[in-house]
Amino acid sequence: MNTDLSISIPTFNRAQFLDYSLSIHIPLARKFDVAIYISDNNSSDDTFEIVQKWMKIYDYLFYSKNEVNIGPDVNFELALKLPETKFIWLIGDTSKIKQKVFESIVEQSKEKYDLIILNEAKRVTDLKSQLISDRNILISNLGWHLTQISCVVYSKELINNTNFSSYRDTRFIHVGVVLEFLSNKDKFLAKWNQDLSTEMLRIKNVPKISWQEDTFDIWLRKWPNFVFSLPINYSLASKKQMIRTHNNKTNIFGFKSLIFLRSEGFYSLNHLLSYKKFLKIALGRVFISEFLFVAFLPSSFVKASIKLYYSAAKLFNSQEIR
Repeated sequence: MNTDLSISIPTFNRAQFLDYSLSIHIPLARKFDVAIYISDNNSSDDTFEIVQKWMKIYDYLFYSKNEVNIGPDVNFELALKLPETKFIWLIGDTSKIKQKVFESIVEQSKEKYDLIILNEAKRVTDLKSQLISDRNILISNLGWHLTQISCVVYSKELINNTNFSSYRDTRFIHVGVVLEFLSNKDKFLAKWNQDLSTEMLRIKNVPKISWQEDTFDIWLRKWPNFVFSLPINYSLASKKQMIRTHNNKTNIFGFKSLIFLRSEGFYSLNHLLSYKKFLKIALGRVFISEFLFVAFLPSSFVKASIKLYYSAAKLFNSQEIR
């Protein structure tokens, strides 16, 4: 078994995605004898049966199931602590790694880095691949990006020398342990790979159940609170930049995103009133008129309009082909 790199996949009630993920990643892992660990957060679907099927095919596939649902943060922690290899790659059960990217990380895991960071769907466009040894440069430029699970490969030294308990129930334990570890090191070396991207797995007609229902609470309240709780070694200016950069780069509260949230019933006037005091801290410049406009739209009307739009677009495209 490879002693430099292993993969850990935290999962919960996503058997179809996990099955698809293993079908893609086991052939890649087999080429380099990379072990894959599954940390199941007490799924009630057929996750166990899916893993059993693949364990018969790949000897280095290991499974652990929690007796109760312990929440995403602690499950991430357990997933990271399962392997004993030099590096642990925490991969989401809806993430996809291409062969070229996988092979490059296998090679990089032989080096003496404290962590390895990948891009995701090429979303980081303004920072070229490089070695980073300044914590404030890292947090200012990539702190927002570290939230994306599957984009960080953790050193075992980092896992063994970080206080996970400080970041439980933040929704960002996988980011907190990285930044706390680096803050305690006089010297560190992080490898940033702009040209290596992870991607999202998509299965037709199978929705990805995630955090969208809690968008306002996570990104307006928990995200700023988490960042401000990071060690004092990080400057206040870099923390503020990290908070706002995420929301600006991902456009998570842009007009289109608000329309989607409204259509699903995840945004209303009550959300706006409850979280209004967090808007300026989390977003900086705020177009409150957009929030108000979308909040007053009937959610059923928005949902029907979106459905009509996609139906019309599909019809138009089919006519174009003809």
